Amino acid sequence: MENRWEYRVWQTRPEGVEAFARRLGTDAETHEDHVDFLVSTASFRSHVHLSSGHLRVEIMLDEQDGVAAWRGKLDDALPAAGTTIAEVVYPALGIATAALAEESYDAAALIDTLEDQPAIRHFSAQRQVDRFALDGATIEIVSLDLETGPLRGLGVMADDAKTVLAVAHRLGIQNQPNQGYPAALQRV
Repeated sequence: MENRWEYRVWQTRPEGVEAFARRLGTDAETHEDHVDFLVSTASFRSHVHLSSGHLRVEIMLDEQDGVAAWRGKLDDALPAAGTTIAEVVYPALGIATAALAEESYDAAALIDTLEDQPAIRHFSAQRQVDRFALDGATIEIVSLDLETGPLRGLGVMADDAKTVLAVAHRLGIQNQPNQGYPAALQRV
């Protein structure tokens, strides 16, 4: 899986920046789904999400000039093998690897298994993502309808940090804190 550099800002009402980004961007597409996020309270450098029948694990590898490099560590169809949970998901969330009772886990079973872990938080949301291209980067406008209320964000992603910073500057978000999904969800 390839590295992806990104800059994300989260607000409750980023409409001005969103409208500006939409005017500049091209090749728009929209995706809606239900997503479950699993994040560790001990670190903002990884997260697990379950959506559209898939288990995904993402790890932050590096930071450069305020831009984070992320890599997908896992993207498997559910149900996932117990060995995959023990060898990939648990370490990504900072959980000591343990023998698991089941051979495979669907989304509900995985969430149930992790509910007893005090350092793991579960967030369930309806998600809408609008993606479009701008100056060699992908822009994402994300709307999460969480149980605690809405969370909206704007992300700039590209293969290199320089492109991400240039587009973040163009959108005027470069002075806002860059927060990946784990940090933004922990604030809720």
